[in-house]
Amino acid sequence: GFVPVLHGDVVAHAGEGVTVLSGDELVTGLADCLGARRVGLCSTVPGVLDADGEVIDAITEFDSVAAALGDSESTDVSGGMAGKVRELLGLSGTARIFGPDAVGPFLAGDAPGTLIDSD
Repeated sequence: GFVPVLHGDVVAHAGEGVTVLSGDELVTGLADCLGARRVGLCSTVPGVLDADGEVIDAITEFDSVAAALGDSESTDVSGGMAGKVRELLGLSGTARIFGPDAVGPFLAGDAPGTLIDSD
């Protein structure tokens, strides 16, 4: 296996000038094309947080967590955590959102952060 590392960027768009290509969209598009069994998305927080700041263990549909997914604390033109969750719920497989300290454990096969699974 291999581990592609992706990020969004501002790209030239014919007739539109420039547009944002979201890293969240890149991840889900590539994962589907490759038939990925595991998808991990590293964020600045240890997972998807509820209204009390606690990590939500699992998300299976957007409406159940929509109220907790407010705006990003930093500038994020691609939808913040809500955008990530929406994109990942569209995957045919499962995904995890976790913080920087969990990259190693995720790559080692652990299950840190929040599970995103629409199945």
